[in-house]
Amino acid sequence: MLFNKLKIMSIIHLLIANGLSQDCVVDSVISDLPFTHTDSTIGRGDDWSFSGYTDGEDYTYQLTLTTPRTIYIDTCDPYSNYDTIIAIKDTSQCQIDASLQEHDDADQDFCPEGASNINPSWYASLIDSFPLNPGTYYIVVDGYDAEVGNFGIAIGALPEIDTSYIASDDSYIEVVFSDPVYTLASATGGLQINDFEIEFSQNGGNATNVEISNLTNVNGGGLVGGEDTIRINIAVTPGGQSSGVETLSIRPVDRNSIFNSFGIGLSRSSVVIANLTDYYPPIANFIPANDTINPSQDVLIQFNEPIRLINNTNIDNTNIQNLFTLAYADTGTSSIDFVASVDDDDQQFTLNPDVSLDERRTIEVTYAADIFEDFGNNALPANNKVLIVNDITPGVIVEDSLDQNNTFLYLSFNEGVYTNESGTGGLNSSDMEISNFAEGNATTANITGMTSEIGTTLNGGELIVRMSLQFDDIPDGTESVT
Repeated sequence: MLFNKLKIMSIIHLLIANGLSQDCVVDSVISDLPFTHTDSTIGRGDDWSFSGYTDGEDYTYQLTLTTPRTIYIDTCDPYSNYDTIIAIKDTSQCQIDASLQEHDDADQDFCPEGASNINPSWYASLIDSFPLNPGTYYIVVDGYDAEVGNFGIAIGALPEIDTSYIASDDSYIEVVFSDPVYTLASATGGLQINDFEIEFSQNGGNATNVEISNLTNVNGGGLVGGEDTIRINIAVTPGGQSSGVETLSIRPVDRNSIFNSFGIGLSRSSVVIANLTDYYPPIANFIPANDTINPSQDVLIQFNEPIRLINNTNIDNTNIQNLFTLAYADTGTSSIDFVASVDDDDQQFTLNPDVSLDERRTIEVTYAADIFEDFGNNALPANNKVLIVNDITPGVIVEDSLDQNNTFLYLSFNEGVYTNESGTGGLNSSDMEISNFAEGNATTANITGMTSEIGTTLNGGELIVRMSLQFDDIPDGTESVT
């Protein structure tokens, strides 16, 4: 058996399980774990069936759990002298072949020659670990191919990690075990660093690595063995400064690393998972991300993590309304009315102006310092974004006049005009065309140049331009140009 200390618990021999269906034949009731017992299947009768093996006479234990536990069972014992098989069943499987778990042989490393009187020794049975919820179960000892004989059995619950938490400064992780633990199966020695395996995931955070520096008890002293609570002291690189997205997991190297007082090893499925502390305030991303916005477009402010108010109050559409400002920033600070809202994740804020923004104007959105914080209590500094409202309405000619010599056509626009969509460069003759010419004495007309109204080069943004016209003959006044 794996247990290095025998603890024979009280055994109640029964023919029928009390208070249960009379189909559930039970030989003994287990009153506590861990449990060890020796007996024989000879003359016990064939009361239980297996689905994967030919079975014969059997011996059955009833086990009731009040909390979830992971169960360990083996028959590797000097008293065992035949090829055993074991099964775990629930109350619905008393008279059917089905089982929760069935198992035949252990392995040679676990039950070497001499550990049992079976030939070979590892024909003893082993269920290494099997999780069970609270309830009543039956552990059936039977024989491979209907063999019968003597057996010794050990039944226990694997030690587990009950709880764990990481210190607020990421200096240690405190781990609470279900049992006192040791580094050796003989229930001696304090846990060591090499009993544990650590895995670090950066997840895009600032910290680049985490290592175990030492192990102590809760008072900072060395481990001697038998502690049920320890501190795993860790070192975070660089300088202990993490972003809060990094995670680490710590588990036993294997089943032969950490043991309880009965020599049962802690499973690798027992794992500590912790998030490192967030030392950095959230990052704000304003949308539109470039420097322009359309007149009917909302302003979005996205944070890379959830935020709340500085007094630990959760945010909602009501309490954020007055925490942002939106105003025209080109001529004074004329405020812009808007409705603010926040998404369900408390990460994206939407500022929806009440009316369309004025084209070609500059707006600014701001929030003050120490208004918001993340859930790591990191306050946000003040922030702002300046945006230029796009000009999406085409310019129009609001007035035109032709000089008396029919040489220049003056055009007045409702806004400054440019040759490029980017709002740069003065107009040139290729930007205009004569779409219709009504002939008179002159039969053709051409645009020969574009200048300012005083004849200087156009730079872009002019409200009035002068277009030079050329005709093939002297107009007689009957002609018209479109």
